[in-house]
Amino acid sequence: MAPYESHERVAFFVERFSVATKETFEVALERQSRYAPIIHAKLRAGGLPEDMIYLPLIESWYDPNAYSRAAAVGMWQFMTSTARGVGLRVDWWIDERRDPVRATEGAVAHLNELRSDFGSVYLAAAAYNGGAGRVSRGLAQHAVALEGTVGDDLFFALLDQKALRAETRDYVPKLIAA
Repeated sequence: MAPYESHERVAFFVERFSVATKETFEVALERQSRYAPIIHAKLRAGGLPEDMIYLPLIESWYDPNAYSRAAAVGMWQFMTSTARGVGLRVDWWIDERRDPVRATEGAVAHLNELRSDFGSVYLAAAAYNGGAGRVSRGLAQHAVALEGTVGDDLFFALLDQKALRAETRDYVPKLIAA
């Protein structure tokens, strides 16, 4: 993830995490230490970069009981349909989105599927946040402008085209900054 450390949005979030949200960020990193061995092992086993350990930080500050306005739940912030799609049980009795081990397994499976679809970890992260359809539409709408751009560079080229919602445009820079 190093080549993009100097990107202006990454620098913005480095500053934000270092100053404005420093205390919250530090609490989240303390919480992360409880889950890091599990997440690292699952990421490694799934063939994903271990830097993706910061995805649940930007999703939920590593809170397995987090609940969003959009009804995403858990440390990895799964919507019900996505959670069920990766094999997590979500019903009246059990909600595996709140289980750090099962949710991490589901997140690794989902991220691998998205990476396979898009050929890039950054585009996979953007699709994790904003939806695969939105990323696909952005790539299709800006195909001419993106011609010759491949891999993780595609995310930043798409960012320059403003083809994604603001939240999704900031998602990967936050991940890199974390």
